[in-house]
Amino acid sequence: MKGFAALRFSLIFSLAFVSVSIAQPYAYSVGLRVGSPNGVSIRSFMGEQAALNVTAAYRQEGLRAIALAEYHSEIGRSDTYFFIGGGAFAGYNRLFHAELTPQFTAGAAAEIGFEYVFPHSPLSVSIDWMPAYQLSGQRAFIGNTAGLTARLLID
Repeated sequence: MKGFAALRFSLIFSLAFVSVSIAQPYAYSVGLRVGSPNGVSIRSFMGEQAALNVTAAYRQEGLRAIALAEYHSEIGRSDTYFFIGGGAFAGYNRLFHAELTPQFTAGAAAEIGFEYVFPHSPLSVSIDWMPAYQLSGQRAFIGNTAGLTARLLID
């Protein structure tokens, strides 16, 4: 039950910051994340500052799905944004290792980063840190999870 409480706290924490501000210049985006983990990311805005980010990622010779509720806020210029969020992940480690048995993994994840939307272009780039706490199997903090994401913006 501790895992569920941590997940619930991270979702409530990330959604508690939602307020009225200048909206993101797009409704949806699809991108490639390079770093740890690598993957394909889809972001959908549900309001002016609230978004849902889902990533299918490769990590520890396996696959995992990461779902994060995010809060976005414009900083300085109208094309630069700060974001923070929280959510959960689930998947399998060692899925592509022939000699080891795949191991189910699940836990809570957080995210903090910056996004730059190129003016007059359907592209953006973001950099983030996505720490996580593994709740299944051996419980552990996972802090080596920074990445760079290039996105195609869809209105």
